[in-house]
Amino acid sequence: VSQSRYVTGHNYVGLLVGYGDYFNDTDTNHVDLVLISNISASGNIIGNERLGGIMGYAYTRFDFRNISFNGNITGTDDLCGGISGWADARGPGSRGNGLSTSGVLNCSGGYVGGIFGKVSLKVSLRF
Repeated sequence: VSQSRYVTGHNYVGLLVGYGDYFNDTDTNHVDLVLISNISASGNIIGNERLGGIMGYAYTRFDFRNISFNGNITGTDDLCGGISGWADARGPGSRGNGLSTSGVLNCSGGYVGGIFGKVSLKVSLRF
């Protein structure tokens, strides 16, 4: 999938997903793993915090495979990343394979990174 967009918002802003959430294990409809693969996205993102080229906030176990983002991200606060502003893995086994980004990250706060602005818990990354 190839996507080119211009997205503006306040918090939890991404070209594909703003906020990727999970359901807890007591919920009968819980999501065990979010898989996003084979995505090439380009565009510009403007917002406050939790900004990502693909997903603003990944609050779930995730598997990101073969994803590229080319564009500019401008934020007035924390948590900006080329793939996700905050990868808050909800359990072991979250991973990223074949991730690449290019462009400019212009965020005024902390937790700014080319791939992820912030990573919580255990995440396995391969480039």
